[in-house]
Amino acid sequence: MSNNIHDFVGSTGRINNTKFTTYINSISREKFIASMSHPVLVSRKLYEGELSKVGDSKNTMVFSVQAIRERMAAQQEEQSLEDTFHGLNDDENFSQSIYALRKNRDSTTSPNVFTIGRIIPNDLIIPDFTISKQHSAIRLEQNKYYITDLGSTNGTLVAGTLLKANESKVLNDFEFITIGRLGFVFMHQAKIYDLLRR
Repeated sequence: MSNNIHDFVGSTGRINNTKFTTYINSISREKFIASMSHPVLVSRKLYEGELSKVGDSKNTMVFSVQAIRERMAAQQEEQSLEDTFHGLNDDENFSQSIYALRKNRDSTTSPNVFTIGRIIPNDLIIPDFTISKQHSAIRLEQNKYYITDLGSTNGTLVAGTLLKANESKVLNDFEFITIGRLGFVFMHQAKIYDLLRR
């Protein structure tokens, strides 16, 4: 069994879930936290909605985000974030993907910035046509993580609020993020360990 978390991270930033869970169950909480440099993004939902083509097939497809905002607002009224993640191991959506905040070898940005987009040289590459080529960026500054929309076609939502182009917002643990039509949760190392440890 490898002792290096980066051995489980693919070239797109996606973590191999099976190996990751095995690793978590073979190491103490303290050692795991020390081995993870940054939090993760956990996939939660693939939102349904109407896609419309913009230009040729290489462009980002437009996706209506109004329904996403309404659903997220309703969900937040109904339950707390902790309640949402109770029994996360049994949630079928959870198995979709976990992305590590780490630098891609082809990255051209500074070491404290993690770009998210559809193509190389982003740090997290998510091949979905509702995600722009350069969609969002997460940056670490003074021990806080900030997310910024990079002028994407479909926008970046944080806790149901659409960010303006180049607008930044602090990310808290368990913060809901929507990028294109994909929903994620920003999760610190200790929390992902506690949720996956058996």
